[in-house]
Amino acid sequence: QGMTAGRVAVTSVGIVSALGESAAVTFERLVRGDRGFSEVDLFDARGQRTTFAAQVRGFSVTDWERREGRGPLSRSDALAFAAARDAVQGAGGSLPGGRLGVAVGATTGGLFDAEELLAAFPDAPISGGVRERLTSYPLSSTADRLSAAFGARTRVATVCSACSSGASAILQAALWIRSGAVDCALAGGTDALCRLTLTGFNALGATDTVACRPFDRRRGGLSLGEGAGFLDRKSTRLNS
Repeated sequence: QGMTAGRVAVTSVGIVSALGESAAVTFERLVRGDRGFSEVDLFDARGQRTTFAAQVRGFSVTDWERREGRGPLSRSDALAFAAARDAVQGAGGSLPGGRLGVAVGATTGGLFDAEELLAAFPDAPISGGVRERLTSYPLSSTADRLSAAFGARTRVATVCSACSSGASAILQAALWIRSGAVDCALAGGTDALCRLTLTGFNALGATDTVACRPFDRRRGGLSLGEGAGFLDRKSTRLNS
């Protein structure tokens, strides 16, 4: 309160990661020194250079479709809803009043789910339900679904800039607030593991054959993961 007009404040944070389905659990396990890397079982990863990744285990897309009353949701969509709801809960259960913006950083969207459907095509007819799911997985679907759920009509954007997508989305939201385009924003990133990503990084020889060791002289590359993280941001002008 009482800050210069145009300043941006982070109200709360929401996270879904391989360490837990909330920011609180993720941070607790991170401080404890836990690691979220394990063998991928979301899909068949046999034959890859490495089958280790930070997979969010026990996560149910169906549960989030039921909770939100929306569907079909891709795995990336559902991860985003879980992290966004965690952030909103941390802000007291609702977003601040005023003009709301939603900015989402993503790279693969619903590609994991599309891979599952495409794999079934040789043995199953393309029904109306399958067509509905395939057409619901564009990169922009997560931002569209979040904006519909939270009532964002002022600004909605999807940012795709590879590994910096989530950070770029947060910057975009901050610029909206600083310019006065919105009063508050929900911003962050989401991505689910998929075959294309794992195969691509393995083909590049960029992955470690075990979990990554960034400060170890024996380090052998990066490790892939999935999850979502969102910030609830607002202009301090709302409270000044």
